[in-house]
Amino acid sequence: MNEGISEEQKSVLWESLDTVGEQKCVGYLPPYALERFLARRPAEVKELLEKKGLVVQIFPADKCCIKSGAIYAYHRDGLERVLRENEKALVDQGWPIEPRSFIARAANEWLDNSHPIYKVVARAFDD
Repeated sequence: MNEGISEEQKSVLWESLDTVGEQKCVGYLPPYALERFLARRPAEVKELLEKKGLVVQIFPADKCCIKSGAIYAYHRDGLERVLRENEKALVDQGWPIEPRSFIARAANEWLDNSHPIYKVVARAFDD
């Protein structure tokens, strides 16, 4: 199913995962968006992103603050650098400094922009 949005919008949507790398260390999309708007299956996307050298974690709705769950992709070295640079702030707030655990926490907890860790998460997403 590939409906409802323009080709330009599809391109912008796909970029949230496709541009993950050293600078934009993390990206995510709900499986619903992949399937409905981009006509891509989550397993296909996972394989494609892993071939690019990214780490992919898929979170079901009950483990994610995104209603339908989400597929997160991250650049391990880039994310490790961001976490090292912000280690004190993360530890002070009880957040993990290991990439896999950090992504799981970020996927599960929606942060308001006033949260002390918000800037770290925003930096990882290059927002």
